[in-house]
Amino acid sequence: MLAYPVNLEPDTNGTVLATFPDVPEAHTFGDDEDEALARAVDALEAGLSLYVELRRPIPLPSRPKRRQKTVSLSALAEAKVRLYTVMRESGYGDERVWRWEGGTGSAPQRTPAPD
Repeated sequence: MLAYPVNLEPDTNGTVLATFPDVPEAHTFGDDEDEALARAVDALEAGLSLYVELRRPIPLPSRPKRRQKTVSLSALAEAKVRLYTVMRESGYGDERVWRWEGGTGSAPQRTPAPD
């Protein structure tokens, strides 16, 4: 599973801030560490979906530091991330996948997003 390291830090308003060193676009908060971690999955998946929308490579998770918590993607989001990465690396754009699946005419502009 893809497990991304997460930083959990107290915020100035008494909440806990969750950020991802590998995906700086993803951040959330919670009243406590457990709530911040629960919300972190959605924040991470939303952050990764931005990479797909912008047609950028999705960063793989780095190795967590000692005792650093991680957040794992849902099985569906991980499958989408891996598919997008393979398509991107192999040059399969929307048009090529459309033809491979038997589509005719212009392909709809769709690439799977993790969210």
